Amino acid sequence: MLIRNAKITEGYEIEALVKLCAEDSEGMMITPEETVGAISSAVINKNSRVMVAIHDTKIIGAIIGNLGITNSSAHNMEVAMCIHPEFRGKKVGFTLAQIFVNEFSYLNIYVNISESNTIVLGLLEGLNFKEAGRLPKYIKEKSGYKDKIILFYYG
Repeated sequence: MLIRNAKITEGYEIEALVKLCAEDSEGMMITPEETVGAISSAVINKNSRVMVAIHDTKIIGAIIGNLGITNSSAHNMEVAMCIHPEFRGKKVGFTLAQIFVNEFSYLNIYVNISESNTIVLGLLEGLNFKEAGRLPKYIKEKSGYKDKIILFYYG
């Protein structure tokens, strides 16, 4: 497995992966419909940092960090990650996230996550992300409303 910065030409492939993840996992913070155009444009956005995990020339994971857009928030980065369903549970997400946070640990890295996404919560806690806040019943999922948890990276 190779982990590297995404190329701007890979925007649509990353978008297809995120759409697949959104269709496959109820705990995603984006719907399949919201991925259209949003992810591919994030790859070329100067305020985004994107890394991918590659297996046999195929993108199997992506992590996207969006920087704040004002001077007062430019040091903050919201991060989202997606791993192809066939590669989950194989340390792809942990390795990808670990490399990403090591690269950008000089920023205030944070994640918004559904309380139902227990696997990713465990992964993030293993990387020293800590809960900083919680919005009760903020996320509507098929199984009902879930809390949105805000985690900060404490490298």
